[in-house]
Amino acid sequence: MFEAVDHRDKLVALQNFPMAKAKPLVVVTESHTPRRSFLSAASLFAAATLLPRTVFGTDASRARAIRLIALEAGAQSDTVARIYLPAVAQALGQDVLVENHGGATGRIAARLVAHAAPNGLTIGIGGANNLVLAPLLERDAGYDPATDFVYLCALARIPFAVAVRSALDVHDVPQLVAAARRHPGAVSFGTAGAGGSSHLAVAAIAQHFGVDMLHVPFRSSALATQEMVGGRIDVVATDLARLLPLARTDKVRIIGVTGARRSSAAPSIPTLAEQGFTGFHIDPWYGAYGPRHLDPALVRRLVNAFTSAYNDADVRRRAEGAGLELLAPSHETLKALVTDDLRRYSALLARLDLRKSQ
Repeated sequence: MFEAVDHRDKLVALQNFPMAKAKPLVVVTESHTPRRSFLSAASLFAAATLLPRTVFGTDASRARAIRLIALEAGAQSDTVARIYLPAVAQALGQDVLVENHGGATGRIAARLVAHAAPNGLTIGIGGANNLVLAPLLERDAGYDPATDFVYLCALARIPFAVAVRSALDVHDVPQLVAAARRHPGAVSFGTAGAGGSSHLAVAAIAQHFGVDMLHVPFRSSALATQEMVGGRIDVVATDLARLLPLARTDKVRIIGVTGARRSSAAPSIPTLAEQGFTGFHIDPWYGAYGPRHLDPALVRRLVNAFTSAYNDADVRRRAEGAGLELLAPSHETLKALVTDDLRRYSALLARLDLRKSQ
């Protein structure tokens, strides 16, 4: 049975965690920067065992290093960047590093890329959160994805899922909806911030079925998941690879995947559409993009490096271990992903009216 808990009393305490307006965390090299305490055990394990490090030989080589701009350490864009990093560096014959700029659902990172010099040394690793959703939700996001960026290539897709805390007597989407209907505003869901994929997945369910659920935003999905494991949040939507180890130890229960089809990593878990939530899916993707006016020769060089990395056996092994589905690095694929999400999310956001959440 669902135990009605007054989560509104918890909201103030939970929101004391650093949020989007906090100073962004910047990681220059993994060998010199400590991990943030809020990383989940699964993310920490992935970072420690799957994601290689880059070491720089001289100050001169570091000054000419290519920066891959991702969100906070342990975020999906960070994982994608670090999986590709060593093979990209090898293909280019040049040092490559990852810089982490979390906060504001990716807007901080995207602004940095938009205002960077078009010299090929600053490349963003982004997805729908900052290349599609942020501009749709913000009147002035600080950049225009249609004019401020050069889209290089698609990189990866990350299966997404919805999970509940293990003590919650909910095993599928209809039961979640029924619990929310019995206890309006009492069923809480944690996200990585208003307007991102983790928010949309659950907010869309609530809107579709006409139920009231309590939104509790955090700085990252890893932190929101940690709070769900601790029993302080009822529901989280995040990447499937983060949830599967927790589900296997009965710390959470996965009730559905958000993609258009079941995931090969967990074929027994049904999609949301199979459970009555039709006409909607979220398949988070990530790609590489740079500042406008990037020279076409630099674009070709960078895309060729990502293509070489895509074909690298070590990259494929690390991607599989992290639960990523690699996408062929093409400009056309990335543009199609952006265009399709703009169309789908524009209609969804018009129904949800999430601007009031910003």
